[in-house]
Amino acid sequence: MPLFALCALSAFAQDQQPPQEDINLDFGLDEFIYQPTFTFTLGARMLSGVKSSFSGSGTVNSYNQIGALGDSTAVRYYHDGTVAPDHRTDLNGNPVAPDGYTNNWSFADNRQALGDGFLAMNTYSAEVLNTGAINQNPKSSLGVEVQVSRDMGKLFGKLPWTLIGGMSVNDVRANFRSQMDARITKTTDLYYFANGVSAPNAPYNAPGAYTDANGNSFDTALISSQPLARTTTGPTFSNTAVANTWKLHGAFYSFRAGPSVAFPITANLKATVSVGAVLVYAGSTYTVDQIFQPETSSEIVASISDGVSEILPGYYVDGNLEYTFTERAGLYIGGVYQHAGAYTQTITSADGTYSTRVDLSSLQGVRAGMTFRF
Repeated sequence: MPLFALCALSAFAQDQQPPQEDINLDFGLDEFIYQPTFTFTLGARMLSGVKSSFSGSGTVNSYNQIGALGDSTAVRYYHDGTVAPDHRTDLNGNPVAPDGYTNNWSFADNRQALGDGFLAMNTYSAEVLNTGAINQNPKSSLGVEVQVSRDMGKLFGKLPWTLIGGMSVNDVRANFRSQMDARITKTTDLYYFANGVSAPNAPYNAPGAYTDANGNSFDTALISSQPLARTTTGPTFSNTAVANTWKLHGAFYSFRAGPSVAFPITANLKATVSVGAVLVYAGSTYTVDQIFQPETSSEIVASISDGVSEILPGYYVDGNLEYTFTERAGLYIGGVYQHAGAYTQTITSADGTYSTRVDLSSLQGVRAGMTFRF
């Protein structure tokens, strides 16, 4: 009986204990978990649509000092040879008495030998004519782009939108070679071989032994120390003697900013459209090589080159597909259109004035790369 009373008392005490409260493990930390709001984009951009044209005129000269007729002390430099005062000496090393000939001369081309003992020394000039603009458009250019965007919320409460800012760089390269119309002028001084001998085979530098076409051997060849006559022919028209090579090398940096609106397709795939302003910094070097091939000897080249930089405002439109494969990384691919105007570059020197027009007003292409949220 006492044992039964003790058990009943214990059960009654347990029934009188207050209920235990549940432990709250929610510390309110959700608001401190960082949500990415910025996106960094790194990719490639292939652009086409750059247009360029070339025009201008110039002169190509051999710039030789041929001296005045009758000057017995002149050293005469021609495009295809030289004639200088005689260097012959006697057995004692003393200069020989002047006899109207010199052994101090050279020539470069067999076409200078006119036969009957005569030799022509020539200097040339060409006036390159402006035949109008030559269009040569650069090829597509592969460049690099970077971009940062910030989430701005939802447009109309439905469409996510961002503000973006970025830059890209693409190069510009155009090269072309064209035959040019030209007017050619030639000045010729006429010389005579001592004793009317046949000319050596070119190229020849006197003094020097040689054998003529008939098998006759000579210790050296002497020509008259001064021109017998000087003639100037031209200007005569030619469309084959002069060619120009046009070279345009440069790059342009595109700085752009504007809004972008996203259209979700699935949880990981969305389409985006962006329209905004662009500021283009373009720089280029323009080089023109005027290449004149005269009748005798080597070609004559006159080069003109200079650089320029321009700032061009404009706008852009692009559309993309973006796929996110993790919470913070993804891929994108899309198309872009960009308008930024045109500029003209002119180079001037004593050899001519040439211009090129670079048109960046209608660029289009594709872009692709990776996105990183932070």
